[in-house]
Amino acid sequence: SNRQNAISCRIGVNHLRQTVRFQRERLAEILASSWKVSTERINKRQYFLELLNSQVGISPYGWGEIAYRDFEIFISGAALFKPSMSHVKTWPDIYVDGETFVSYAWDLSYIDEKLHYLSEATTSTEIAQRGQETYLNSVHGRDGAEQFCKRVLSIISGDRNAL
Repeated sequence: SNRQNAISCRIGVNHLRQTVRFQRERLAEILASSWKVSTERINKRQYFLELLNSQVGISPYGWGEIAYRDFEIFISGAALFKPSMSHVKTWPDIYVDGETFVSYAWDLSYIDEKLHYLSEATTSTEIAQRGQETYLNSVHGRDGAEQFCKRVLSIISGDRNAL
């Protein structure tokens, strides 16, 4: 609750593929002009310290929708802000929009409004806490391990509903 930074977003924008580069370049422009947030890369230690001191962590798509940065943000206790995941089904379901993270449109429309909403201390804290609890329970919790084993056994048994 006493985090000094509203937003952390450390991303590379020099990808060879335009499909990866476009959204990242535009996001960097918006964050620099509207929020005075630098997206330049920093060393890992500085990055993790910054995340621990940020209310919101932004994780744009890279080579795919899910990135290790999502998990770093969950673990750090910042609120995850990333493009819509409505087209992706994950198990466990750690991407529940408005509950465990907040999404933004792929075309970045209304991103400033969403960031204003998310940068409110109460909102970001609640979403960050739910995101962190859901992630940690899924990965480390006893219930998470038990549910994982049950799911794998269901899949092996041929239960198509488990997929």
